[in-house]
Amino acid sequence: MIRRVALLGSLALATTSLGGCSIVNSTIARAVVIAKCDGGAESGYKNVIAACTSILRSKSATDAMRFSAFLHRGEGLAGLHEYAHAERDLDFALVLDPKDEQALHALSSVQLLQGNRKGALASASLALHNHPTAENFAARGEVYDYVKDYDRAIADFTRAIALDPKNAVPYNDRCWSRAKSGKQLDLALADCNVALQITPGSPAILNSRGYVFYRLGQYPSAIADLNASMDGSPDFASSLYIRGLVEKRIDDGPDAAKDIKKATALDPTVAKSVVP
Repeated sequence: MIRRVALLGSLALATTSLGGCSIVNSTIARAVVIAKCDGGAESGYKNVIAACTSILRSKSATDAMRFSAFLHRGEGLAGLHEYAHAERDLDFALVLDPKDEQALHALSSVQLLQGNRKGALASASLALHNHPTAENFAARGEVYDYVKDYDRAIADFTRAIALDPKNAVPYNDRCWSRAKSGKQLDLALADCNVALQITPGSPAILNSRGYVFYRLGQYPSAIADLNASMDGSPDFASSLYIRGLVEKRIDDGPDAAKDIKKATALDPTVAKSVVP
């Protein structure tokens, strides 16, 4: 649960908690720092954190600038797996703008990664309550999927599809959840096929369809899709991991162990997202 009341009294303390650049003084320097703070992973998480901290230390920062700095610093900290610090910054951001969807979704993800399932669902549900959009139904569905509540996940993805039927993402999400549930695998395959018609060649959708083929026991088709997925995204941990599972089923021991080991090195949590 978002602790807005408790945070209001301590908001100022967060601006000095992490190291960073010097205070922004000139207009040009401020523009550069703001760009770095908003730059996301492309700027490098440590650079984002430093730039955002510099903004938060500036006496001239507006509330809008402070909101953005807390949000992006929180996302940067999450990227470095510093989830407790990330959650604190995202809470501060939500003190400044309690209905911001990006901040609520980021908070939900961080809470989920810390094992706070109730908090994650509450944050995702609040975003959906504030803005009942296809994207927000899909976002809450992803939380349900993560906690293995597949029926509710599929229901949310279905609502997202009804609101935005030309968007491949909820079709892909519903395909994935159906595959993980082990139920209605024929419908899972149909969902992935629709998603690929909308976004041909998507590594994420090929990953999902490869997983469906794996669950169906159609191993050559699974390998073909997973290889195609990695052609577009060579370090796709999920595709590597699922290919390793397929290879184990077809007794390709050395390759299976190699793929699973590499996938786990790329993403230590990958095994949690896949039902063997």
